[in-house]
This record gives sequence, C-alpha cells and structure tokens, in this order.
Amino acid sequence: MKKLGVRNYTLISQAVKSVGTFNPDEILFIFEEELYINEAEEVEAFLQWCHDNGKMFGSGNYEERFAEFKACTV
Repeated sequence: MKKLGVRNYTLISQAVKSVGTFNPDEILFIFEEELYINEAEEVEAFLQWCHDNGKMFGSGNYEERFAEFKACTV
C-alpha cells in the first residue's frame, strides 16, 4: 500500500471513536471483515505501530502518519 486511503481511515476512525484506542487487539475485530485481504496485515501493523509509539492521527493527517509508518518499516 502506498496510501492508507479514505476508506481505511474511515473504518479505523469509527472503531477508534467507539473504543478510544488505536490498539489493534481491541479494535481490529470491529472492521477487519471490511478490509481488503491484501491490505489487512499492513493496516494491522500500522495500528500496532501507532499504539506502540503513541502516535495518533485524524482526518487532517492520516496520510502523513501512514507515510511516517512506511518510512520506519522499510
């Protein structure tokens, strides 16, 4: 994936608003069946990275945060 995309951002943000965390162990089950199979592992890794590093994002910076994640995992 080169970008997170508005669709994935929307799925993640709805779960975060419901549960209050980026921890994939606590929110992934809410939307994992809506993820495309080729994106699921990377979205989970991104959420884990955000959780482990205390990184948050919103509608204005989710692509910047995803780019930061990609740069750290290369």
